[in-house]
Amino acid sequence: MGFCYKAKSGSEFYLDARKSMTQRGEWKKVINEVNKLLGESVKSIWPSTNILCLDVRELSKDENKKLFTNEGRLRKNDKKAKDYNSEYIKILNRFGLSNYEDIKLVEFKHGICSLGGESLERYISLDKEIYYKADFNLEKRSQGNFDLITEIEYQEKYLEDLKKSG
Repeated sequence: MGFCYKAKSGSEFYLDARKSMTQRGEWKKVINEVNKLLGESVKSIWPSTNILCLDVRELSKDENKKLFTNEGRLRKNDKKAKDYNSEYIKILNRFGLSNYEDIKLVEFKHGICSLGGESLERYISLDKEIYYKADFNLEKRSQGNFDLITEIEYQEKYLEDLKKSG
């Protein structure tokens, strides 16, 4: 890899990414509420803000399995599925997640993605600073959301976090 970057504190990307990371923690509460709603014990759901999506292999009740497509989306033509989705939207609103954007979507919106054969690696430090390694000019592509740093600075931060996390 050729270049290392640190997200500029206060930049549009930085603020959007921090919001995403903060809200991400609320999804555990959403999963608990969805489990109560379905009477199931799923471990994860896709962080979608408009339709409940999950891994149907985690469902144990046949009645629930019928409500989801093979890809894990609630069916749109079933009344019970529609009711569940309405409840899901209410759960999201209760936890302030109606406008949640996953970090990957935030990255994409800000031009932080690798194209055909490029490589990109994200590292989020213990103090929630965002670093990237790339073999292309991420600073230019992301319209000034990053500061170029040396690979030594990147490695020092990584090693510092390793020591702290034990």
